[in-house]
Amino acid sequence: MHPISFPQQNNILGKPAEMTDDQCNPLPVHHYQQEVGKNERGEPIAFPSIVSCWQLSPEELEEVQRTGVIWVNTLGHTLAPFSLFTKNPFVSANPESK
Repeated sequence: MHPISFPQQNNILGKPAEMTDDQCNPLPVHHYQQEVGKNERGEPIAFPSIVSCWQLSPEELEEVQRTGVIWVNTLGHTLAPFSLFTKNPFVSANPESK
């Protein structure tokens, strides 16, 4: 599985300084504010968010078909809230995005 560019990307995250190019690749992303609800005054509550897009190899697609599972590994001491999905998150906002 590897990260790929996509039309809505507006930034590229670089690797940590202590990692080599073989250990970490640049990550095309879309930075935005995601609304997660409203406060007591009815104002939107939003958090900084990042979307990236990943492409599976034919072998990985076969494995997902076989097991129905995707594993997530994150470096560090904590894990920020995140989600995985298969549908393009930009399509609902812009029907012409694919």
